[in-house]
Amino acid sequence: ALDRFYHSARRTPETAAFFRDDQHMAHAKRAQESHWLRIATGAFDQEFHASVRRIGAIHAHIGLEPRWYIGAYGLVLENLLRGIARHLSPWRRLL
Repeated sequence: ALDRFYHSARRTPETAAFFRDDQHMAHAKRAQESHWLRIATGAFDQEFHASVRRIGAIHAHIGLEPRWYIGAYGLVLENLLRGIARHLSPWRRLL
């Protein structure tokens, strides 16, 4: 799901502009992986809350509009749900 998102982000000029280079994008992807793992495991502790506040402050500082990261969440969730459905479906061989 994140691979698809970052592939799309790289191809979209408005979002690609927020990344200095491929290393910067790879760093952001690792942070996203950590973020989604915390969500998946239900680790909503103080560290998680501090992390999301820090990420929100960074988004505001760089001028990343909510429509971009809310849209990104939608893309990631869509791909995650598609993968889960494919994995759990009795018709998965057809999907």
